[in-house]
Order: sequence, then structure tokens, then C-alpha cells
Amino acid sequence: MQYVIKGVKAYFIALISCAFLQEARAAEAIVKVASLPDPIVVNRFYEWDLAVTDLNGDKAAGLSFQIRGRMPEHSHGLPVAPKIVEKSAGSYQIKGLSFNMAGRWIIEIVHNGAIALRQELMVEL
Repeated sequence: MQYVIKGVKAYFIALISCAFLQEARAAEAIVKVASLPDPIVVNRFYEWDLAVTDLNGDKAAGLSFQIRGRMPEHSHGLPVAPKIVEKSAGSYQIKGLSFNMAGRWIIEIVHNGAIALRQELMVEL
């Protein structure tokens, strides 16, 4: 069975001292993102877990994702290019995510050219 994630925008604002969990429901899948570290500070590398299931709760395997990040007030992106890897069926991990400045960041997880999940967060020193 092939799983297709349609473009879904999920918004979440988190203070840097709080870990957060965000869930986005797409037409054919549910995407959950959890920030592993607490707190998040500038100039460190982080990993986030992605859990992807279909609407029946079955794990979605074999999907590919890209990650984009930007700081809108400063018109620049992430300082590095993080990767998303599949750990096991339905379990994916963003590796190498880093923020080089305090302020508002927007992180987008993209599948087949469409935004599958959009996280907005405030990074503080």
C-alpha cells in the first residue's frame, strides 16, 4: 500500500524551554513530531522524531521527506542541511537540526513537494 501525505499546515508556537508534541492530520496520514531535547538553544544539533501512520493507525513505511527551515524576519534559512531518515516502519528521524540565532523559526516537513507539517517556534538564548 502506498501512503500519500497531502499538504497540511499545522502551526505551533513553543517557548524554547518547553519540549513540544505536534500532530498534523493529513487526508491519508497522521504525522506526529516530538522535540527530543529540552531546552533548545542556539548552536547545538538536535534530533526530532516523526511518527507517521495511516488513518487506521497502521505504520506508514517507505516515505521520503525533506526539511526546510527559515527565519522570516531575517530572510535566511537553517545554517545546516538536516536530513530525515527512516528508522523503522512509521518511525522517522530528523537529524542535524540546528538554530544559529534566537527568534522566530519556521520548520516545514515536505513530502512529494507538498508541506506535510509546518512548525513555528521561538528560539531564545
